[in-house]
Amino acid sequence: MTFDAGGFDLAFEPGGKKGGKVSHNEGAPSIFFEVDNVDEVYKVLEAKGVKFASEPKEQYWGGRTAAFLDPDEYVFILTQMKK
Repeated sequence: MTFDAGGFDLAFEPGGKKGGKVSHNEGAPSIFFEVDNVDEVYKVLEAKGVKFASEPKEQYWGGRTAAFLDPDEYVFILTQMKK
């Protein structure tokens, strides 16, 4: 589900068991924030002490993502769409 929040897009993906290295609370949704430049936002948040589960990387669909966790290990994913 995606929302246009007036200046940025916000999306949710249903939770459940998933493979991969990103840990999360089972059943909780992943929350996506669309940004213009994943690498820049990654550097700013990392400098502020945000715990990242994955560094910025290219995705098979052409975009770029980086995942970070809140203190309760809920997953938030920065997403840069293919240009």
